[in-house]
Amino acid sequence: MVTETPVLELEELTVGIRSDRGVFSAVEGLSLSINKGEVLGLVGESGCGKSLTALAIMGLLAAPAVRVTGGHIRFAGQDLLTLSDDQRRRLRGDRIGMIFQEPMTSLNPVYTVGAQLVEALRTHRPVSRSQAWREAVAMLDKVGIPAAASRALNYPHELSGGMRQRVMIAMALMCGPELLIADEPTTALDVSTEAQLLDLLLALRRDLGMAILMITHDLGVVAEMADKVAVMYAGRLVESAPVGELFKVPAHPYTRALLGSMPRLDVETDRLVAIEGTVSPPHARPSGCSFRDRCPKAQPRCAGHVPVLEHLAAGHEVRCFFPSVEHAAQASP
Repeated sequence: MVTETPVLELEELTVGIRSDRGVFSAVEGLSLSINKGEVLGLVGESGCGKSLTALAIMGLLAAPAVRVTGGHIRFAGQDLLTLSDDQRRRLRGDRIGMIFQEPMTSLNPVYTVGAQLVEALRTHRPVSRSQAWREAVAMLDKVGIPAAASRALNYPHELSGGMRQRVMIAMALMCGPELLIADEPTTALDVSTEAQLLDLLLALRRDLGMAILMITHDLGVVAEMADKVAVMYAGRLVESAPVGELFKVPAHPYTRALLGSMPRLDVETDRLVAIEGTVSPPHARPSGCSFRDRCPKAQPRCAGHVPVLEHLAAGHEVRCFFPSVEHAAQASP
């Protein structure tokens, strides 16, 4: 059940990257929140800062080249940026779990998956190895791995991609986290395996009451999973809204372009609409609105200033000088 109690709050989060050209903001002034039991979909193209945001929350940025340069990350009311490295380490895998994009690079190839789950539990809980093994097998069974007791003895390379992803989910859930960060959890999986994993996450969210930050570029995943959506472009939040409203009345040109690029069964078309160009890297972003060099509605004003987030309706904000007229009409009282 979703409550009004915030589990995670990002306030003006800025992540800087140091290079031989100087320090550039890869994530700039990002503010969002997730309540207990809620699923927030964080969407955008590759390079927009989604994964850096997740790593900043987890305290896993590649410092000193990449680090948080401003803002706050509050988990259960506590600013994580004020904690020591050891205190952050104790939170990871315990109260905050994370599913990484590619399990083969996240699982240790020389240990069985059962041994890795045992280690994840014993790092945070004072349990015996035998008890931890029983709980690891039970968790593998809970995430839908058949013959869990024997599969626990397998090494990661002996499992299919879908099973490895389930192992990653099991590892993230071993300690019953309050917040689960899922970074592109269905990447490279076939459609049926993807559907099974999404159903599993929804069931676990319902059973455990945890909040989920779902990071993805797939709006279909967002439509199925999320309660609300935050759209990022070039390191900035450009629109956020409840999921139903965002799909019905998107206000930002970038959001509308993303939705227009999705295949739809109810619309006959010979081709999908492409978004011309690519996301500019942090050191080469245009002045003013970062989307203006790809935006069909761009005006001279867009080059002079960065738009601020404007309130459109309950829970709906957009960063644009020229949001869609359709939304203004539907949102007006």
